[in-house]
Amino acid sequence: MSLPMARCYLGTETPYYYTPESEIEAPSGYHAVYITHLSRHGSRYVTSSKGAQELYKVLSEAYKQNELTQEGKQLRRQIRRFMALSQGKYGLLTPFGVQEQKGIAKRMYAHYPTVFGKQVHAVSTYVTRAKQSMDAFIRELSHYIGRKPITTYVNGEVDPLLRFFDLNEAYIQYKEKGKWKAELATFTKREDVSTPFMTKFIKESYGLTPTKALDLATTLYSIYANTYNMQVDLGLGQYFDECTLKYYWENENLKNYLEKGPSNMGQDLPTNIAFALLRDFIDKSDAALQSGDVSADLRFAHAETIIPFASLLDLLTWGRQTDQLNTVSKFWKDECIAPMAANIQWIFYKGEENQPILVKMLYNEKAIPFPTGSNERPYYRWEDIKDFYEQVLQGINIPNTPSVVEQVKLYTAN
Repeated sequence: MSLPMARCYLGTETPYYYTPESEIEAPSGYHAVYITHLSRHGSRYVTSSKGAQELYKVLSEAYKQNELTQEGKQLRRQIRRFMALSQGKYGLLTPFGVQEQKGIAKRMYAHYPTVFGKQVHAVSTYVTRAKQSMDAFIRELSHYIGRKPITTYVNGEVDPLLRFFDLNEAYIQYKEKGKWKAELATFTKREDVSTPFMTKFIKESYGLTPTKALDLATTLYSIYANTYNMQVDLGLGQYFDECTLKYYWENENLKNYLEKGPSNMGQDLPTNIAFALLRDFIDKSDAALQSGDVSADLRFAHAETIIPFASLLDLLTWGRQTDQLNTVSKFWKDECIAPMAANIQWIFYKGEENQPILVKMLYNEKAIPFPTGSNERPYYRWEDIKDFYEQVLQGINIPNTPSVVEQVKLYTAN
């Protein structure tokens, strides 16, 4: 299923597509020795049947009352087909999601073969699609590294490193009852796109309220976007022009920015709760570099993991804050930060004895800068990067308890 336009406005439902780019070679005498990595799960089926069932229910009720247009009757059949294709697979990895993870693993080995030959450690959250992503990645990687030791682990439901978003008490309250919800609702009302959009399918005489029209249209947009992860064309694209797609994408993009990202309204709470993951990146990297026994530490998680982490790392413009919510889509794009299988890789290099260790960062397999200086971009002195992020951690009021679970659970932004 090919993408229909350069900007598809699929948000975090965007499948992972890799485009090769020329690599800047490491300084003379250096070779890659270790990788620390975080990935979102690959493309998946829609996580719940609820939205599609509600849309189908309304369409069916309107059908019984002869309130559907011809396009509405067609849409009803298309949604029924979507539900049939999704049945029993909600939230699971699609075949395309498996291929995404296998492709990343294959390229990791092809680009950095000198890393491998030691232990590989991999961990996922307890959620099935994260486990499936780890399994797909490891199966592919094992084709190239042979019988070298690979250790896999699945975290429990209490997971301060990869699922901090459902452990931190203050964030759970913010997510459910934060003032950002009212701001988002106001933003979605900047124009009434949904009422005329839904009259393509349901006659005006049926009496959809603007709020209900927005809910149903947003669901249809999400279903349409998810068909890209399933790699099936149900014909839903015919209903959306670029302006309409942009409207629904901007709504979802702002929701992700306010709920999971660096917005002022969150007082850095959604971002800072990723502090334990940053500490894990630093500590595991240091340990692997000192021991020389580990090739890679691989982590498989979720959009709710990678969006706050990218913001905490202050990458590109993804940690930027603003009170002008209508400008967010100009500098903060969820489809770039957290498409399916989004990944962050720190590649470490060693040279001759007494030469400093260097590190390069890849975001979705593209080299990007760290938010600090270097004379040899994209290569940075590890000690400089470590010092930079140690200062970031020192600026977070982490609770004074030795338990990382309690630290993440009790952290507040106040």
